[in-house]
Amino acid sequence: MSDTPSTKKKFATVTLDEPLVRGEQSIDKVTLRRPSAGDFRGTTMSAAYQMDPVALSKVISRISDPVISAPEFLAMDADDAGALAGEVVDFLLTRQQKAEAGLTE
Repeated sequence: MSDTPSTKKKFATVTLDEPLVRGEQSIDKVTLRRPSAGDFRGTTMSAAYQMDPVALSKVISRISDPVISAPEFLAMDADDAGALAGEVVDFLLTRQQKAEAGLTE
């Protein structure tokens, strides 16, 4: 059985350990939507798979709500950036890849 867009996870919410502060606003949760191929403009899926921070900063700025700018992403604590990056990579994996790696959806 192949993955179809209707059966894949469309969103993931990440709770930040270190909230992002913008003036008086404090952001402690970020929702990511499943990226489309166009969200990788200016970078590559390969770079995202390798969790390249610069590549991911471009993608995450396009798929996050609230929007996390590239500079904000690059300035985040590594654990929060890693949590967001991990969700992006999870979106890219097929069910077969997850099963082969022993991961569940």
